[in-house]
Amino acid sequence: SVAEQFVPFFRIALVSQVLYHQGKIEEATKLIEQGLLEYPSEPQLNSTYAIILASQGRDVEAKQRMKIAIENQKKLRHIHHLYHNLAGAAALMGEDEVAIEWLTKSAENGLPNYVLFNQDSNLASLRGNPIFDEFMVGLKSKLEHYNSL
Repeated sequence: SVAEQFVPFFRIALVSQVLYHQGKIEEATKLIEQGLLEYPSEPQLNSTYAIILASQGRDVEAKQRMKIAIENQKKLRHIHHLYHNLAGAAALMGEDEVAIEWLTKSAENGLPNYVLFNQDSNLASLRGNPIFDEFMVGLKSKLEHYNSL
């Protein structure tokens, strides 16, 4: 299957995120915690866990997971996914400025994805923030430009 083509920790993070977005929080948590037993410092797993923890109001634990992810970010080839996850966790904790900073880094490092950011429920609290809205207008403009080529 397609999922088996990904390295194990990335597959665990992706499946956990799907379960999380389906509202299957217990399953997502169990899977990510199992993955962290084998890959305790892996940034993608830790940032995904930070999202899950932040969504449950477990901000102290979420920030600890974000810290581990940031400290180990050099392990990742596709760093923009980590930055997107960190933005989502920060937004869920009500840290709008921090979330926008991570989201900007995500876009600048290979993920300028207007559609994804616009539909990401983890970023919902940012909508209406003038800095976020301006950022999104810029991404939408780029998307429209590329679509017109």
